[in-house]
Amino acid sequence: MRVIVAFAVAFGLAAASTPAGPPHDAKAQAKLDKLLNGRVAGEAKKCVPVAVTNSATAIDGYTLAFRDGPRVWINNLTANNGCEMIGKPYAMETESRVRQVCGGSTVNVLDMSESGGGMPVGACTLGEFIPYTKP
Repeated sequence: MRVIVAFAVAFGLAAASTPAGPPHDAKAQAKLDKLLNGRVAGEAKKCVPVAVTNSATAIDGYTLAFRDGPRVWINNLTANNGCEMIGKPYAMETESRVRQVCGGSTVNVLDMSESGGGMPVGACTLGEFIPYTKP
């Protein structure tokens, strides 16, 4: 019985350190682990200030990361059609009249290369934002 309890506790700790969402392939998981190294998840937020989303990076087709100073925000997408490309030279475009971006919002992916000229190449729907900070 002790072995089962120890396994359950170890599994619970491992699950708490990885954002919820679909499983990642090895490359995406390594990228996520490196980004979140030493950080602890906080309470998920429905909305964040637009400025938080200025530095978007795709982990894979399911997950976006945003750097906000020492904090990293993780967003597990609810729908995706091209957001895995976000990062240079592809940018994320949001529309907000209230200076916030919220879960459920659709964002566009723009090709910012010289040949792309800001042309839309995809879109996705955001989920909740999970902050990760160093203790």
